[in-house]
Amino acid sequence: MTKKILPETSNRRSRDTQGIVAQDSFFKSCGFSVLKDPEEPQVQTTGLALQSLKSGNFKERKLRHKLMYKSAANWQNGPVVRRLLSLAGFAVTLAIWWWVKARPLSRELSLAVVIGGPLAFLPVVWAGRAMVDARPTPERCAWTATLVHFVGILVLGSGIIEGIKVAYAAPGWRIPIPAEVGQALTLITGLGAVLTVVNLAVRGLGAPFAVALSRRLATDWMYAWTRNPMVLGTFACLLSVGVWLRSAWFLGWVLCLLTPVWLAFLKVYEERELEVRFGPPYLAYRSKTPFLWPRRPKP
Repeated sequence: MTKKILPETSNRRSRDTQGIVAQDSFFKSCGFSVLKDPEEPQVQTTGLALQSLKSGNFKERKLRHKLMYKSAANWQNGPVVRRLLSLAGFAVTLAIWWWVKARPLSRELSLAVVIGGPLAFLPVVWAGRAMVDARPTPERCAWTATLVHFVGILVLGSGIIEGIKVAYAAPGWRIPIPAEVGQALTLITGLGAVLTVVNLAVRGLGAPFAVALSRRLATDWMYAWTRNPMVLGTFACLLSVGVWLRSAWFLGWVLCLLTPVWLAFLKVYEERELEVRFGPPYLAYRSKTPFLWPRRPKP
């Protein structure tokens, strides 16, 4: 017995199909991945697969469509809110840095900033990695990166500022190298670090840390030689400052504490975050480009 399809039902199915096609285009414009199954159409939004749009009655489908539109709207508004919070957080960070620079700290507080700050960043790194692994989506990565990066620049930047103050006031054992050599090295390495920032801004459409997360994977210019030219330039500049101050203590602090903490952040958190945000292109880039020490790009 052939089942008749009423004109109203047929028209409603046609409208539903047109709505699904329109939603597919909408989600693609928002940056979502839209997957189609030959037997059961599905929509996957940033890794969260929804049930079939065809399953359930008309009210259930309508409710699902409404929730999907709401999710997409929240996703679109997310970068704007995150950018405003990033700017506010950066302003607060600059204020704290200025306070650390201008205010003479007690010995205990100075020790807490220089030693305790970098060590306290490690649990934040592991917590950020756990958050990304729990929900590996670009949106979760963006918000987690904003939090982890700002904690990093706050504690590491404050530690560097206070460390330079301590090294200037009490350098400890002085390195037998003329200060003029350190000044020249600081100028050269500082210029190199600035060029890496320009490289990221032009090729990756981003800024250091969470000021503006890169919207594109930077793989050329300096980033063709090493995956972390900005970090390498920062390390070189800080070591040059230590030579300028002729402070063995500051050089030891950079090499033995700051560098391991920073490298742990890169290996534990940032590589995983970039893998989730950029996917296979980042994995291919990582496989052929050295982690830190530069190497001539492979053809």
